[in-house]
Amino acid sequence: MCWRAGDIGDNLTPGGNDRENKKQFWGIVEGDEDSYLKAAEKYALAIVDTVNKYNADGFDYDIEDQGTLINASYPQRVEVFMQTLRREFDKTGKLLVADIPGGKAWLSYYNILSDEVVKSLDYIVWQTYEAGHSSLDDFFTGSGGVKSYHTKLFENVLRKSIVTATFERAVDKHYFTEQQTYHPACGIEHAGMGAYHIEYDYAGNPDYPAVRAAIAAQNPPIKN
Repeated sequence: MCWRAGDIGDNLTPGGNDRENKKQFWGIVEGDEDSYLKAAEKYALAIVDTVNKYNADGFDYDIEDQGTLINASYPQRVEVFMQTLRREFDKTGKLLVADIPGGKAWLSYYNILSDEVVKSLDYIVWQTYEAGHSSLDDFFTGSGGVKSYHTKLFENVLRKSIVTATFERAVDKHYFTEQQTYHPACGIEHAGMGAYHIEYDYAGNPDYPAVRAAIAAQNPPIKN
């Protein structure tokens, strides 16, 4: 299960996503930081209930919006939110994933997460939609890249990092083929690859030709 949530209550508030409606429903009181923290915990528990109800594998938090939940001035809100998800998912073996745009300008969102939250993630999905090998290396280890944040955790982070291409735009689809042979120049292997709108690769004979080729490339036959 995956969605964007800049605000506490996004996508789970009766009556819709109007900000004032969300504040009222989740018990947020302006100027009372404790009310935000309690609301962040309640929101996380509601997501856990939804994941369990639909028997999803876990929650992929798409982090690309600021609001009452993601706010650099109040990082404890998202920390409480993520720690609650981790605690509850550990009881049932569910996955906790962060999903962040794959450009250096977006790493401010990654930086809002505490070291403890970063360590607790099962995977980090980077939306590296227009990145080939050299661009990926620069994103991970270049100046101002991923390694510049949570530096002591970089090896752990890279080993659970998933790079992604997009099938939404045909002109960018070739990056999926290129990313299937990516091995970070720093010598630390990443977790794998994925694609946005992977269902768009269905057309073909056989179906999913690009995805099948990527699976074969990353899992070559074992020669005895």
